[in-house]
Amino acid sequence: DKGGQGGQGRQGGQGGQGGQGRILTSDFPSVWRELKVAFIISLLGTCLLLGMRSLGILQTWELQAFDRLMQLRPTEPSDRRILVVTIEEADIQYQTKNNMTLRGSLSDEALAQLLRKLAPYQPKAIASDIIHDFPYESDLADLIKQTPQFVAICRINSPQSNLVSISGPPDLPVQQLGFTNFALDPDNVIRRQILGMASDDVCQSDRAFSLQVALRYLGNPSLNLSSDGLRIDRVLFRELDYDAGGYQLSPKDALGVQILINYRSSLPQQISLREILNESASDRLKI
Repeated sequence: DKGGQGGQGRQGGQGGQGGQGRILTSDFPSVWRELKVAFIISLLGTCLLLGMRSLGILQTWELQAFDRLMQLRPTEPSDRRILVVTIEEADIQYQTKNNMTLRGSLSDEALAQLLRKLAPYQPKAIASDIIHDFPYESDLADLIKQTPQFVAICRINSPQSNLVSISGPPDLPVQQLGFTNFALDPDNVIRRQILGMASDDVCQSDRAFSLQVALRYLGNPSLNLSSDGLRIDRVLFRELDYDAGGYQLSPKDALGVQILINYRSSLPQQISLREILNESASDRLKI
């Protein structure tokens, strides 16, 4: 009898264990269903996010986040290698008072005087960011021929921004011209710099004005354009892809060789035109 009771006890115990085992395994399909639901939701969320990003819906917020990160960087000082000559209303009046013929904000007489004032300081590059689509006066033309580091501007036709072509000075070699076209983002912020793009019949330079100035400062190093980007001597500037970072640019906005701009927080030194011409700022010209 005791043996029988023991057998019954053992059978009952086994039966209880077997019942517990069946209860544990019955939860597995439920857990698997929950995992599948979580996976499907995550997949749909990821696809939705990627779809919105590819359509450019998130571009504005991503670019604003990029701007904020750029602002959080350590402050860079102003570039002491650059001197900006400004022309304001007072400078225009100064030229008029001195009987200089104006066809814009800068007369040829004033530009000639400016070049002569700057020559003793041996600047590596001199750049005029003022439209001059007519021939220089003879005195200035002769002076510029003796100033190979001088660069002027033109503008390439840009149908997408409704900008017409503007020629540079007709008597200036194309090697001393650079286009002033710039890339404007949809939120009207300039974050990209166009280094090179196809020229047209009016503006025959395929190099940016800023690039031409930089090349002269660097001593006119070798320049090669490849599928990887723009190589200046041994430095490669990789071309900005249409979908780089937060961008989703259209083909027309991604034309040419573009890079992101590294802005400085402080402007370079500035001197007005009249201060240089009347020699009241000679001590500030050497940089």
